[in-house]
Amino acid sequence: MRLFVGLLGIVALLAPPSAASPPASPLRVGLHVPDSVALYGPRYEGGAWESRFGARLKQELEEQLRAAFAGVELLSSFPPSQETPGLDAYLVVEQAVARFYGRGAMTAEAQATVSVFNAAREPVKDIPLSSEYVVSYTKDTQPARCDAAVQEVVRNLASQLISALLDPELQGRLQRSAEAERARRERPSAPAPPPKVFGRLVLTTTPAGATVFLDDEYWGESNAEGRLTIAGVPAGAHTLRMKMSGFKELTQAVTVVAGDNPVALQAEVAPPKPLREAEIEEALRYDLPKARLKALIAEYGVDFALTKAAELRLLDAGADKEMLELIARSKR
Repeated sequence: MRLFVGLLGIVALLAPPSAASPPASPLRVGLHVPDSVALYGPRYEGGAWESRFGARLKQELEEQLRAAFAGVELLSSFPPSQETPGLDAYLVVEQAVARFYGRGAMTAEAQATVSVFNAAREPVKDIPLSSEYVVSYTKDTQPARCDAAVQEVVRNLASQLISALLDPELQGRLQRSAEAERARRERPSAPAPPPKVFGRLVLTTTPAGATVFLDDEYWGESNAEGRLTIAGVPAGAHTLRMKMSGFKELTQAVTVVAGDNPVALQAEVAPPKPLREAEIEEALRYDLPKARLKALIAEYGVDFALTKAAELRLLDAGADKEMLELIARSKR
């Protein structure tokens, strides 16, 4: 019986190929077999069964796919490069292994896994494949019979794959995703955004050593010459702020363009702070001349309201009626 099966394998191998049937599916598919996939089998008497199994599996997959689908493209990589035309489905051989064993009657076993991706290159399904073939041989017929076994297992693996791919449910999923992907590709693409433009703020501050903020983000202090450079500023409107003790805080709007943007920041000297009640009391108790203290109050003003309690404290410290009237008028 095994000899009969083996002879059938040889006859099938030597028979002329039949005419290709019309595509069973309108889908266009791509096939990728990575170099890293193990396509091997055992060696026997110096014969390289690894290369025989691997080469024939690739060839058989391609032939059966071309007979079953509208278009087939062999992919050198997956995902393919952007230059590769969009296909309706992608097939990737994840692994393929063959094993031969036995004497007198050889058993050929092979397994493979093919991953199916839709038109958007999203994983859809993993298809496991498995085949076994037994062939009888003698020492003289061993090479031909073993070749027949290799051909039979790869043919069986490829046929299993085609049957799984032609499943109506899977075909429907692939067809719908292909239509959606084609519609997406045909939609007019939005215009590319203009390239981003950046500039540099080359600042000169007066006074030197001032603290600088850009859009309320701290950027540092200007150097002894009053210079500070801020690079990589996006083009457009921004706000600079400068602070320095003894000077009024400065806020200045700027518009940045490509290249260097020189900006001068000049702060005004801050006016003296109004006198506090405690400062006036202290000056009175340490016998600062009243005329001098009145002059300071008239120049700087005071930061407090002259309440009855404040009036009593200042009278106790030595203030006179004229000074109290001046303080009442000098609130700032």
